[in-house]
Amino acid sequence: SGTLPAEFGALSRIRTLYASDNLLTGQLPDAWLGLNSLADLNLGSNRFNGTLPAAWGKGMSALRNISLANNNITGRLPGSWESLTKLLSVELQFNALTGPLPESWSKLTALGLLRVNANALNGTLPASWGAWKSLIGIDVAGNQLHGSLPASYGNWGALYAGVFANNRLSGTLPDEWLNMRGEEVAVTHTLYVKTHTYSWYVTSQGQGAPCGGY
Repeated sequence: SGTLPAEFGALSRIRTLYASDNLLTGQLPDAWLGLNSLADLNLGSNRFNGTLPAAWGKGMSALRNISLANNNITGRLPGSWESLTKLLSVELQFNALTGPLPESWSKLTALGLLRVNANALNGTLPASWGAWKSLIGIDVAGNQLHGSLPASYGNWGALYAGVFANNRLSGTLPDEWLNMRGEEVAVTHTLYVKTHTYSWYVTSQGQGAPCGGY
């Protein structure tokens, strides 16, 4: 239990920090931007509140994997995290995050997994995220996202699973999404999209079919 010591920000050589599944409280310290060697951070399933520190985008340059899931974190996804270009996975699901999905996160070109489901995020799906060539999984379900499905996401040739259900999305599945393929075979395993028009399921052969109304 207790809070996170701001003094940990001076531990410039630490590479891994796991403190998940505890009763830790308080806010995430801005001072942790000094953890410039930290590669893996897991603080999931605690009782943290406050916002995601924008300052972390200015110092945690080695960060590869971050999990802050299952807390009580509020506020927006920091645009400054665009500088964390070594990120492979970001797990922020089951919090109380609000605001839009940052266009600037398109710079996270190494990203393989993004989970921001079960929050209160709004706005549209950024077309710029189509630049993610290494993305394997994305889950944005259970938010308040609206608008159409970007055709640019058809560039996610490595996608294995994508979940966009339980938002306020509208329209139909772009033709480009049916071409999510590897070099020789389709690698898209599951893609579930619920819009006001259709629910779609994309098979491992990359073929889309409506599977019922909204």
